[in-house]
Amino acid sequence: MAKPGNKLVIFDLDETLIHARTAQLDRPADINIAPLHIYVRPFASDLISRAAQRFTVAIWSAGSPRYVEVISEHLLAAKVEPLFVWDRERCSKKSSFFSFSEIFTKDLTMVEEFGFGLESVLIIEDDPVKIADFKDNAIIVRQYLGEAEDSELERLSSYFDAIDAVSDIRDLDKNLWCFEKGK
Repeated sequence: MAKPGNKLVIFDLDETLIHARTAQLDRPADINIAPLHIYVRPFASDLISRAAQRFTVAIWSAGSPRYVEVISEHLLAAKVEPLFVWDRERCSKKSSFFSFSEIFTKDLTMVEEFGFGLESVLIIEDDPVKIADFKDNAIIVRQYLGEAEDSELERLSSYFDAIDAVSDIRDLDKNLWCFEKGK
């Protein structure tokens, strides 16, 4: 079971903490799940570890079960035990009128089964469409496309004091986090 905390911080994987692609970049991948080369965003593991010191943490991705399992095992430090690691099977499917495709969305009310109300749930995500119904519970980060130099998550970890200080996560101005270290 996860370390008790008064807030739950959920991490998305693709383009938030990692980038997966079929063609290798100009450097070796951090993880290989054939045919994918997976690049871990700088500070991703550190961010999860720092969050786990203060909050309950979880991972929720729209990826396939095996994909999410392998990547999560790589990212989580031995002492970080997430409350859950969910994949696309826990997502809701919605049709996109504009792209004529299905979108996997994340219904944050599902975490209430663990005793967390929406006032204490934060998701760190790159795609606002996936959490459109819960925008007040989200910090949207810039999409990660495999760049070797990236400080987005390092800046985000400095925002944990603000997250910890509020009683209702939905009241926090989540646009301010990227200005913490003078972006």
